[in-house]
Amino acid sequence: MMRATVFLALLVLSVASYAQTACPQGVGPGDPRCGPGGSGGGGWDLPAGKVYTRWKATWGALAEDTAAGKVGTSTGHFSRRDARREAVGKCKAIGGSECKLIFTYKNSCAAVADPVDAVNSPMSVVQSAPTIDDASRRALEICSSKNGGSSCQVNYTNCTAPVLIHE
Repeated sequence: MMRATVFLALLVLSVASYAQTACPQGVGPGDPRCGPGGSGGGGWDLPAGKVYTRWKATWGALAEDTAAGKVGTSTGHFSRRDARREAVGKCKAIGGSECKLIFTYKNSCAAVADPVDAVNSPMSVVQSAPTIDDASRRALEICSSKNGGSSCQVNYTNCTAPVLIHE
């Protein structure tokens, strides 16, 4: 009877000590990865030993100083703000003084089309689409219609693609 009581007491104590340490599976108490004790395993969201992945969006931007004819671009930023900041900074770095943001795009491609022989105030066009071909085609069509049917050419293309993050 004494053995059974000792065994039962040890079993209860070991279960109680396990329940009070919120450690991921396979990690012992005292490890920095252990959280505070409590019911339900301490609120761990991710089981230990598993790799989780997610897609993180990326941004691109274009900034222009129309008077000076300077353009700055950026691509592959994790925030819209950083993409805008880099595009304006690059525009200023090459001599633009009144650089203004003209376009931002996320997880897509952008194309800039300019008229080849427009006489009166030529209008550039920026378009985004899932692929460079689609963005270029759309930019050329709109550029031609906005510039009285003149022929246009694509002068810039770039894409931002989401990045796979492993956690």
